[in-house]
Amino acid sequence: MIFIQKYMPKKEFMYLFVRRIASVVTNMSLLWSYFDFIKVKCVCTEIPAAIKPKTAINSYFYDSKKFIMKLTVQGFTYNPFQENSYIVFNEQKEAVIVDPGCYTREEQQFFLDYIQENELEPLALLNTHCHIDHVMGNAFIMRNFEVDLYAHKLDLPTLGMVQYSANLYGMEAYEASPEPTKFVEEGDKLTFGGIELDVIFGPGHAPGHVAFYNPENEFVLSGDILFQGSFGRYDLPGGSLEILKKTILEKMFQLPEETLVYSGHGAVTSIGIEKINNPILSY
Repeated sequence: MIFIQKYMPKKEFMYLFVRRIASVVTNMSLLWSYFDFIKVKCVCTEIPAAIKPKTAINSYFYDSKKFIMKLTVQGFTYNPFQENSYIVFNEQKEAVIVDPGCYTREEQQFFLDYIQENELEPLALLNTHCHIDHVMGNAFIMRNFEVDLYAHKLDLPTLGMVQYSANLYGMEAYEASPEPTKFVEEGDKLTFGGIELDVIFGPGHAPGHVAFYNPENEFVLSGDILFQGSFGRYDLPGGSLEILKKTILEKMFQLPEETLVYSGHGAVTSIGIEKINNPILSY
């Protein structure tokens, strides 16, 4: 995944100059919104060309007075499974870490360097589910930061199988994850400083799988429920195609279409695009 940082150019007059030109041209409110948007520091995933007209314009550039980018979602792709780990943070440097998959020392150091260089203060560690690729960095994070680990109680058996999976894959460097210190349930509203995330219970890929949704910033951290043009495996212990399809159709696809989906693997997508193209519709 490629992440792009956008900043307002240092010469403020450029911003004012373009707005003045736009003010004398009809139907230019979209241009106004665009320049208001880049004035605010943000990070967003590069969006495939096929969905740029849908998500990039409607989600980010529409009516800047109504839509304010409050949270940054920074992603990292780690370990042999190419798992996406995330840090969600705000302008106050408060941060939440989601599914840290950093396995090697180099991956862990890079993750730590990013947090320190950006002066972030991790307030919590969240697992969407407890398959091996999503918990490889749990022990590392909890050793370096005094945070609680949040997960769903139904995924404790999944976490208990991780050491077996590590042995099976020959991952001798795997450090066993601590057990969760806090449990989440459907409908919980988690608050960490100025960061709020709604919990969506979404089994099918794993029995205790959850997603974390922020309606104000229009994104969901879906774990392995929903991918760009695909969906999570259902042939692992505790998985079920019928249950996964129900989760996607009755929960994920009920979110607003402009909602960006930050998945556990692959590129960013949107609910609107997946409601049209995702192969789960054919099952």
